[in-house]
Amino acid sequence: MRKEGKKLIPALFSAYILLLCAVFFLREPIGRVRINLVPFDTIRTYLTRLSENSINTDIVMRGIFGNILLTLPLGAFAAMYAALRDKSGKIFLALSLAFTVAADLLQFSLRIGQFDIDTLMLRSVGVIIGYSAVRLTSSLILRGRAEAAR
Repeated sequence: MRKEGKKLIPALFSAYILLLCAVFFLREPIGRVRINLVPFDTIRTYLTRLSENSINTDIVMRGIFGNILLTLPLGAFAAMYAALRDKSGKIFLALSLAFTVAADLLQFSLRIGQFDIDTLMLRSVGVIIGYSAVRLTSSLILRGRAEAAR
């Protein structure tokens, strides 16, 4: 990896983490705390209410795709950090997933969010997609360079 990338990636990652913290923690307390430990319950509710036209589409899009998109960069940074450190990406991927769980637990304990297994699943999907996209792109680039060198 180029010298510029070795400095730029940590700087971008730090900015992204600050943005995530703002999104996760700079909200008003909600008072009543809700816990959902039933997988797909919230997602099913969103889709049912959407089919009945009893919920705004923006709420569903934010609830489902927003949580995926929010953590997609986290997975991408995990893959980039693994490449920077010449390490297996599994530890960085595991740390990224642990971060999403810790953030949800902290939101819940501070009463500024709810603990919802669906949110954790969606954010984990975002991490995995981001990680996989960077790894796949990197391998395709390396394969292209190897073929060009022949």
